[in-house]
Amino acid sequence: MNLLKVLLLLIIPFQVHGYDDSPGCFVEIQNSFFQQDSVLQAFNLYRVPTNQMNSLYNELKYRARDVNYIVTQRARRMKPNPLENPFNAEESKSLFLSVLFEIFNETMQINNITNDRDIRQMFEYILEKREGYLNSCLQLDEKKD
Repeated sequence: MNLLKVLLLLIIPFQVHGYDDSPGCFVEIQNSFFQQDSVLQAFNLYRVPTNQMNSLYNELKYRARDVNYIVTQRARRMKPNPLENPFNAEESKSLFLSVLFEIFNETMQINNITNDRDIRQMFEYILEKREGYLNSCLQLDEKKD
C-alpha cells in the first residue's frame, strides 16, 4: 500500500502541471531571433543613426536574453498553456512574436527611436528573415500567420 502512495505522489504532479512540449528549436530561436546582420540591415533601411546602430543592437540582444523566461511565464497564465502537451504551435508563435515585438519596441523607444510605423516595419523586416525557420521549427505552413 505504501508503494502505491509513493507512486501516486510521483505521478500526480505531472498530471496537474503538465510539461513543456515545445520543440528544442523553438527555445533556440527564442535565444537567437535578433540576428546581427538582419537587425543592422533593418536599422539602415529605416535610417537609424549610424552611430547608434551597434549600441542599439547590443542593448536589444541584452534585453532579448529574457525572451524565453517571459514567454514561459505568460504561457503559464494561459488556459490551456500553449507550450504544454499538446503543444499549440500557432498560439506559441503568437505569444513569442508578441514578446519579441514588445522588447524590440521598448528598446527603440528608450533610445529615442519613436516612429511607431518605422518600429513596426523594422520588426517585420527582421521577422521576414527568420519566419521561414520559425515556421519550419513549429511545423506550420509558411502561408499561415
